[in-house]
Amino acid sequence: MYQALGKSLEERAAAYRQLCEASIDANDLAAIRAHLEQERALGSTRFQDAIEATLKRSVHLRRRRRKESSNAAGNVSLTPILLTLEYQADQMTELTG
Repeated sequence: MYQALGKSLEERAAAYRQLCEASIDANDLAAIRAHLEQERALGSTRFQDAIEATLKRSVHLRRRRRKESSNAAGNVSLTPILLTLEYQADQMTELTG
């Protein structure tokens, strides 16, 4: 394949350099990153189906799950509660003090 880039070594080197310097489309780059992060096969559905049949495991991208916020059920921040209690304690001290 490298040989098909040009007749001489200089032509092939220049063509290869041009290929390497070409920018990648943002959508293609996002697809590459997503497939790498999930260690999935990147290619057509037909290609992915063939790889899946060979490996006997899923190679299609999984849907990304929404990240839960830090204040999801069971993960309540205690800071507002502690500040309220501290304020109430200060108020009691002023009244009784």
